[in-house]
Amino acid sequence: MNPDKFTHKTNEALAGAHELAMSSGHAQFTSLHLACALISDPSGIFFQAISNACGEESARASERVLNQALKKLPSQSPPPDEIPEYNPYQ
Repeated sequence: MNPDKFTHKTNEALAGAHELAMSSGHAQFTSLHLACALISDPSGIFFQAISNACGEESARASERVLNQALKKLPSQSPPPDEIPEYNPYQ
């Protein structure tokens, strides 16, 4: 992935997701981290899309479900020094 080709908001979302993986002690950076980072922003497109389609309570419920799934991922303590970047095509 070349971050220079992404928008500022995309790079912010990826950085937030990577930080979430690091702070959670996860050894891998997954699409679940990205989904959690995106839905945690109430003014972001992911949260707004769910809110507009199903209502704000559904968006909040989706956020809770994603965060619960994130807690089920294996973690380690101390957290890893480095997490490889997410590449779904590997």
